[in-house]
Amino acid sequence: MNEGAKIVYGGKRLRENENYMMPTVVELEEGNVLAKEETFGPLFGLIKANNNDEILRIANNTSFGLGAVVVSNDKKEIEEF
Repeated sequence: MNEGAKIVYGGKRLRENENYMMPTVVELEEGNVLAKEETFGPLFGLIKANNNDEILRIANNTSFGLGAVVVSNDKKEIEEF
């Protein structure tokens, strides 16, 4: 899973020899497969964007109806979004 991904939280098994993972946050590059396809598990992919147009372009770059969250320090910008 390298393709420009960096685990920023989690990524470890809850118990040794079991397939249960702790919730994980992964910082992704836009082209990473985790940004374009559905994942199964407690995984949150984080992609940084520079402006609203870039956010929409990135969000629409998948054929799946994936969930998305926009985070900003500018309340007015989010309300206009």
